[in-house]
Amino acid sequence: MIRKCCGVLVAVLAIILGIAIAAGVASPGGTLISNVATATFTDVNNGVHAIESNEVTVTTASVGALLVTPNDSSCSNTIAVGSILKETFSIANTGNIDDAYTIASASTTAVTTGSVNFITTSGTTPVTVGSTVSPTIAPGQNIEVQVSVATSGVAVGTHIIVSLTARTTATGTVNGLQSASASQCALATSNTAFSGPGDPKSLVSKLVNDAHTLQTPTGATVTYSISVQNSGTAPALNAKFVDAIPTGVTPDTTSVTINGTAVPSNAVTFAAQTLTVPLGTLANGAIDSVAFNATVENGFSNGTTFVNTAAITADNAPTASTIPATVLIGTADIVYNGLIGGGAPVGSASLELIDHATGTPITISSTSRSSQSTSASQVNTASNPFVTGPDGTYSFSLTSAQLGTASSPAVYDLLITAPGYLNRHILITLTPDATETVATVAMQALDNQQLAAAGGFSLVMGPVSIVDIAGFFGNIPLSPQGALQVTKSADRTTVSGGDRVVFTLQCGDTATTPLGTTEVVDTLPPGLLYAPGSALVDNDHLEPTQIGNVLTWTFPSLSGTHTIVYATVLSPGIEDAVTLTNRVTITAAAANGGTPLSASASADVKTVAGIFSNRIIITGRVYADIAGRGRFVPGDKGIPNVRLYLEDGESAVTDQYGRFSFPAARAAMHVLRLDETTLPFGIAAYPTHVYDDEHSTRRLVHGVFDSGTIDDINFAVKPL
Repeated sequence: MIRKCCGVLVAVLAIILGIAIAAGVASPGGTLISNVATATFTDVNNGVHAIESNEVTVTTASVGALLVTPNDSSCSNTIAVGSILKETFSIANTGNIDDAYTIASASTTAVTTGSVNFITTSGTTPVTVGSTVSPTIAPGQNIEVQVSVATSGVAVGTHIIVSLTARTTATGTVNGLQSASASQCALATSNTAFSGPGDPKSLVSKLVNDAHTLQTPTGATVTYSISVQNSGTAPALNAKFVDAIPTGVTPDTTSVTINGTAVPSNAVTFAAQTLTVPLGTLANGAIDSVAFNATVENGFSNGTTFVNTAAITADNAPTASTIPATVLIGTADIVYNGLIGGGAPVGSASLELIDHATGTPITISSTSRSSQSTSASQVNTASNPFVTGPDGTYSFSLTSAQLGTASSPAVYDLLITAPGYLNRHILITLTPDATETVATVAMQALDNQQLAAAGGFSLVMGPVSIVDIAGFFGNIPLSPQGALQVTKSADRTTVSGGDRVVFTLQCGDTATTPLGTTEVVDTLPPGLLYAPGSALVDNDHLEPTQIGNVLTWTFPSLSGTHTIVYATVLSPGIEDAVTLTNRVTITAAAANGGTPLSASASADVKTVAGIFSNRIIITGRVYADIAGRGRFVPGDKGIPNVRLYLEDGESAVTDQYGRFSFPAARAAMHVLRLDETTLPFGIAAYPTHVYDDEHSTRRLVHGVFDSGTIDDINFAVKPL
């Protein structure tokens, strides 16, 4: 029974202690705790007995303890660069005595800590790290500490870690002075962004004379400008306009203005071709407009481009690059008469832009205006095709998608028609820059006509390339229909050896503007020989320069049409049924000094057999040399029925007078042989074999015309 009573006593004590632990209440240090245990039990006779222990007295020790929260390393908090980062920590008194605290350390990464303050119900108390003591805090209570950090100059994306260590100050504790630490992390972000005015998603445009592309002569003064808006929610700190000026363009630092107000020249810097203009703090939603003048230096050729991109920077915003501005030396958007030059623009010219891959015209989304042109601007509501006005200028308003990409350029066919001019077909390849607002244009003529040199009007065969322009593709020359013409005719269509052939050339300039130095070059085919002294130009004798079979007439200029007549002779021995083509080419310098124009024509004559054709007649006689002269004389007698052979096997038999003929032998060397077996009885061949001796049975036929005739080939035989 005593064991049972003891068990009850232990159980009671455990319950008491469990209640105390569950309550989690620390007794203040120095508290006197008295404890007396009482036990009751029942004996075997059911008698109840009580017993009380002696009194135990305990004094609680003083314990100092603290906890600093929160402790967050996830960087889930964000702070806009340029704003003040404020991180708040809580110091909890987890000891059993009243305590006060000092801040042993407060530190940050990436930036310098600004200030530390205790926060109480009555306000804030600035903290000097290591010395300032907080108000006294009872056990179980807490006090807040705020750490403030300036984030100017911090790069966007930086993790800013703020760490705090607090220390107890109460003395006489059993565990001495205690400290605790915690850290918080914030991600530096940007709530400041630069854009074009009115649209936070737009790029900042850089203009020159209020256009993306300006056409100008060298030595001109131009005005660059940009308008930028802070489209973020925080001020842009220490904002700057930074412009990389291309070599060849010189800015006037005294002309810089912001929102129309002149900027002191000592505030503007220009070094290493970079112009820097301070903008200061740009409030959220605010717009700044920067402008300055610059001079385009002399000495650059037409077609040179100066591409210029500026940047807007700030301590707490990502750098924004502008859309580039381009200055083009010369002109690049005029359709003109290629024979005259830029002073002859072509109005009513229709320019149609065709997708090269699909063969369909592209759609222009809005009315296009030729604001980039140095000539009068114009509006054309039917922008594809674009029809030029009297100034000949054109433009196309293309979207960024229609410009293609750097890796996949856009390719178009440009078709041009104009009354009185030859049609044009030009291949256009557009390669945009990173902003997809300007593009490098490459032009290739698919019509075998000339193009205009970049930025000018002189004619070249191409291809032509212009860097970073917008809305147009270059100057486009048109050729008047039939501006340079030539025809050629012969006075007969069939000829034979020895015939005279007269050729007539009609050449001239049908345009209203005379052409420059002109050459007429006539190339005679083999077999046709020029008849010296026969040439007439507009009925006046004018001999050509002759080199071999090439005849050349040269004139200082060409205006209107002219007639050239000259004679040729067909040499003997030309093959039968051969077509002889006589070609003439006329080349004239264009009035604008560009690549010469040219035209050509030809006339054909066909050869036929004749007395002096490519077939010769071989005649002769076989005779008995009765007189013994070695040549046929009166008294000698022709021998009939004697056969003669050519080297190719062709044969002929003498008639009753001893005559023979080969009427259509080739015009070439031949060997003629007498067949001795066909000689009659009483007649024998002479033993000689000298080819030019009539006593020989083998004779050489030269096939050469002498004085327009051919001698008989005679054979003398010996009578027995």
